[in-house]
Amino acid sequence: MDSIDAVNVIRDFMREYVADPYVTAGGKARLSWIFTDDPFSSATYPRIKISIHNHTSRPIDIGPDYTNWENVVVKIQFFTKQDFKVVLNNTIYTNEQLVSKYQNIIHDTLKSKFNELYASGVKAFKLIGMSTPSYEPNYQCHNGYILCNFWLFRR
Repeated sequence: MDSIDAVNVIRDFMREYVADPYVTAGGKARLSWIFTDDPFSSATYPRIKISIHNHTSRPIDIGPDYTNWENVVVKIQFFTKQDFKVVLNNTIYTNEQLVSKYQNIIHDTLKSKFNELYASGVKAFKLIGMSTPSYEPNYQCHNGYILCNFWLFRR
């Protein structure tokens, strides 16, 4: 597994375990709302983009068939349109509060379901930090991200 494969594993994992806020708000199920590249311009909000923020590699063995320890820093960014509302546990979330809520949902899901990622080849997870939610007036969009370390071991 390389870093691109790991990002795709993380995307597929999140598609399975993170509830789509569009559906939670009463919309129809979407085929995808979590992307590893730029989504189609017609893709509806809210959406998540996963990208490699940084990637380092270090050999941890010697010989012609050595193993690399790879530290992949992944940026998981949540976007929502102005005034989109989701009700979770009788609380209405919108704008920056919705972004913050999903930053925490994403982190908590990665942490609580990590065994599934581990079995897929992603061998460690650590939250580095979360951004403060912000507003993009040009896109009328609120967003925020979390940065996470993931480790891989590759021959």
